[in-house]
Parts: sequence; C-alpha cells; structure tokens
Amino acid sequence: MASSRMRRVAGIGAVAGLSALAMVANPALGAAAVTGSATVTASGSVITVALKGIATTEALNHCEAQIFPFDAPVYDKTTRVYEIGYPGFTGGDATGSSIPLPAGTYAVISQCKEGASTNPYVKLGDPAKVTLTAAPTTGGGTGSQDFGLADLLGGFGS
Repeated sequence: MASSRMRRVAGIGAVAGLSALAMVANPALGAAAVTGSATVTASGSVITVALKGIATTEALNHCEAQIFPFDAPVYDKTTRVYEIGYPGFTGGDATGSSIPLPAGTYAVISQCKEGASTNPYVKLGDPAKVTLTAAPTTGGGTGSQDFGLADLLGGFGS
C-alpha cells in the first residue's frame, strides 16, 4: 500500500515538474507576455496615445486604446466613447489619436494581445486620466460629407 502511494506521489511530482519546465521553456504557456508602455496626452479636444517598445513572445494580434468617461460605472463597450486602433501594427512604437471629443474627463485604457484571438488583453499600465478643456471644432474634417437629397439631385430636372 505504501509503495503504490509513493508511486502516485512520484507521478504527481513528475507531472508538476514537467509542467514547470514547459513554462520556463515557453513563458507564453503561463501568461501573455506583452511588454511595453503607453503615454497618453491631450491637446485641445483630441486624445493621443503613443505606444512605446511593444514586444511579444508570439505574433502581436492587436493593440488598442479605449476611451471612457472617467466617472463611468464600468469601463466596457457599453460606456466606451471611442477606440483608437493601430491597424497593421506589429510591435515597436506607434501613435494614434481620437476624433475630437467634448470637453470632460476621460479614462484611457491601452492594451495589446498576442497570438490567438482568444488570448486575453494585457493592459499597458493603469487607466490614464486625461481632461479635455476645449470643445471640438466643427467642419473641416476628413470624414464623410453630409449631402442633402436636394444637393444630390440638384443637377437633374433643371
């Protein structure tokens, strides 16, 4: 009886040892290994997030900076006011900016994930608190234009 118990304990120890060795050999098995930082700044009515030294042990999947009202009860997709994306970003440094936002205080969460899309996001530090004091300007942007029906049909029937 004692010998079967010893074999069982030895087997459990061997499995635990091999698991620990696998995690040392490949740290991505234990946790996402995204490193780097984010710096958040405000100018007028725009928030800018600079990612610095982003590196991963696996291929970088996605980085983003999500912007929320600072006093929101939760920071999730129901309270998010804007998301800064970094399309095509594969690591290193990148900078992205929000659209013009109303004056107010915002929380900015910068995060990245590596590998499979099911891997969790790794936050690049605590949420940053930023205050915008300028009201957004209107017009002159590079977005889509709002043409009325009369503008579109203006050349017909005259």
